[in-house]
Amino acid sequence: MNTQICNSNCYIKSLTKNNLSCSPIIDAITDFVFVKDLSGIYLKCNKAFCDFLGLDDNQITGHKNIEFMNKNDALFFNYMDEVVFNNKKEMKYEKWFEANGKKVLIETIKTPFYNENGEIIGLIGVSRDITSHKLLFESLRESEQKLEMFFSQSLYGFFYMMMDTPIRWDDTVDKETVLDYAIHHQRVTKVNDAFLNLYQAKREAVVGKTLGSLFVQDDRDKRNSFRKFLDEGVLHIETAERRVDGSAFFAEGNYQLLYDEAGRITGHFGIQHDITERKQSEEKLLMAKELAEVANIAKTEFLSTMSHELRTPMNGIIGMCELIKDILNTEEQHQYIDIITKSANDLSVIINSILEYAKLESELVHEETMEVNPLNLLTHVMEPIRRMAEEKGIPIYTTITLGDDERFLCAPRLLQRALLELIRNAMKFTHQGRIDVRIANWLDENQNKAIRIEVQDTGIGIGDKDIERIFDHFTQADGSYSRSYGGIGLGLSRVKRYIEHIGGTVGVSSRLGVGSTFWIVIPQQPQLKGENS
Repeated sequence: MNTQICNSNCYIKSLTKNNLSCSPIIDAITDFVFVKDLSGIYLKCNKAFCDFLGLDDNQITGHKNIEFMNKNDALFFNYMDEVVFNNKKEMKYEKWFEANGKKVLIETIKTPFYNENGEIIGLIGVSRDITSHKLLFESLRESEQKLEMFFSQSLYGFFYMMMDTPIRWDDTVDKETVLDYAIHHQRVTKVNDAFLNLYQAKREAVVGKTLGSLFVQDDRDKRNSFRKFLDEGVLHIETAERRVDGSAFFAEGNYQLLYDEAGRITGHFGIQHDITERKQSEEKLLMAKELAEVANIAKTEFLSTMSHELRTPMNGIIGMCELIKDILNTEEQHQYIDIITKSANDLSVIINSILEYAKLESELVHEETMEVNPLNLLTHVMEPIRRMAEEKGIPIYTTITLGDDERFLCAPRLLQRALLELIRNAMKFTHQGRIDVRIANWLDENQNKAIRIEVQDTGIGIGDKDIERIFDHFTQADGSYSRSYGGIGLGLSRVKRYIEHIGGTVGVSSRLGVGSTFWIVIPQQPQLKGENS
């Protein structure tokens, strides 16, 4: 911009020396041009100058500053004129000036001009409005200051690395050769204090270092990471680093390539911070998880091996109770032995539930999928529940609507256990009404074929706040009315594990005081030729 003003000034000076009446040429110049004599009278000005001041040429030419400017501005410009005349050389200055009701920043270059005898007879001035340029410059400077403040005061380590010579990274180059160059000819040019603290290094020991000198010798992982960086332009990575004193730490880094106008790589900007504590915490959590898994496996194996030891004495107690009943004489004695028998049976059910759950947890339950006759399935399920249904007087109705073949694919033993658990649960919480068991074809949410089994009761129902957790381990619905039914809360969680183990889903809909409908959906995959039915 200054060069342009100087060129305009030299051109105008040559015109003025020859002819002050060259109006068309001077008027074509967009800068503000004026010519003054030694007394400060304007000899000539161009149209841009007149437009800027909002005056006609005849209001400026032949007049002094004081005649159309405020006093302070006039005195300032007169003083600048005197400086030019006294020093006999060109000068440049900036000044805020109000013209046409608008305050602008004017940059002016004034140059003395001479007569044929070498005597100063006046000056030529060229001015231009640099307000927008100045504001932009100030904005950029402010942004740079803020960026520099952020760079220097950040708690994260910031750095720049620049290439000795920009490189291309495309199919036109030998990438191995360029990669070697980038590693050994890319140098640290700027770092902040946080970066120096991270590596416990001094600035002079880091600035100027190449990427290659910062790598551990033959560090193939970092070389491959840098190749990926050049391919993608950005890189987020966790790396093992070493400080100047040799101590190790883990760093998380984010890196961005820098390019010139031609698309060549000029270097990169990086951000690093220490994640050693986080990595150590993750390692501790992983170790704790592994220990917990080992403990869980040990617990499961223990419970599984205890199956015989726990069941045998319970069977002995129940058997002896049946024998004792035959030799008892009074009704009161029979009532006592019935209480013992019932409690032993209840405890046996709980033990069996825990052992069965542990068996499933240890993945000892393996069963192949096969075609199942639903009538046979329900017959096996109903057998152990029949006596309880007769005692409570609750009828169980079954409906099967599968089509012509009346068969479906499932893991029969696990499905039988799950269905038995649901019917037993329905019977437990139903005092009057009925229980319905339905088996039907179904389309899942993806329109895939499936089998849906429903167990609907007219029992006490489940509250909304309990439905979400009803399938959790050791969970029952809240309230004294449900707690009074006993149990340890493994039944429904066991159903969920059974069904998920064979690839199905389970759910429930319920209204408190009305009843519940538990459902199971089993996906139906095409049976492979040769599978057993």
